[in-house]
Amino acid sequence: MKNRYAFKPDKQKIRETHQIPAEEKLEWLEQANKFINQTVPPEKRKTYNQKILG
Repeated sequence: MKNRYAFKPDKQKIRETHQIPAEEKLEWLEQANKFINQTVPPEKRKTYNQKILG
């Protein structure tokens, strides 16, 4: 099955992201992970993990 999801940021967005400190990026990632774990049902997370992680 071909991946149905794609994300292609433009070069300017990549440049902007390089300016953000690593600690701030990690904080954002932790918040996103917490949100996902609170809102996505465990069965859907399990299915996603099986598809992505194998």
